[in-house]
Amino acid sequence: MRIKGLQLPSARLGLSTPRSVWHHASQNQSTTRAGLSQLQPDPLARPMSEEPTGDDVPADVTMWCRTLSGVPPMPQVGAPLEVRRARVEDAGALAALLGSAFEGETWDAAGVEREVLCDPTVRAILVVAAGTRLVSTASLQVRPEPPGSGWVRWVATDPDRRREGLARAVVIGVLALAAQAGCMDAYLDTRTDRLAAIRLYMQLGFEPLVADGWERASAVSGSHEVPREVWQRVVGALCAQAG
Repeated sequence: MRIKGLQLPSARLGLSTPRSVWHHASQNQSTTRAGLSQLQPDPLARPMSEEPTGDDVPADVTMWCRTLSGVPPMPQVGAPLEVRRARVEDAGALAALLGSAFEGETWDAAGVEREVLCDPTVRAILVVAAGTRLVSTASLQVRPEPPGSGWVRWVATDPDRRREGLARAVVIGVLALAAQAGCMDAYLDTRTDRLAAIRLYMQLGFEPLVADGWERASAVSGSHEVPREVWQRVVGALCAQAG
């Protein structure tokens, strides 16, 4: 994969084919396609650091999977782990998992039950269970806007169980459920400092949503479109990790 003369180690990033980036404009403007080659890391920009300041402050971003055709089979997680749908009685364990995975966020059983388990727009909550303990999760939400689209929400893995393929399993499971529900594509929100997650999402076919400026109206309700430079920095950080 090449980004304006910069050779990306596709195999090492786990990207078998080049990904293109869709540049969304507001709904009353045309939507144009921007190649991944336009996301060349800025040579004058300081790489994303462990302690972000200024432009390095993590930003909320949205990614888009343009088709749910050909979702790969969900990988096996291995005994004694079990992938299943969450139940109301899982509210406390799910709150503990989300609280451990998302720094700075506080979850309790009542909030999980209200905002996740009992929300009619949340069609499914997949969890990886180790007995009574939950170690990974992802949810499918189908909002009124945009029609025909699913949202992958609340992707979380216990910090002690990361790099075991658990997030890959539940995200693929949610994408399969979205396709079964009649969704044509899928969106998800993440943050620019979650590089491992972004790498996974790109491997599964998700692409960044970019905009010319912070104030540009979004074509997708509830999405976080950010300037191209933000994604340039993310791509640079992923390249640096790959070596």
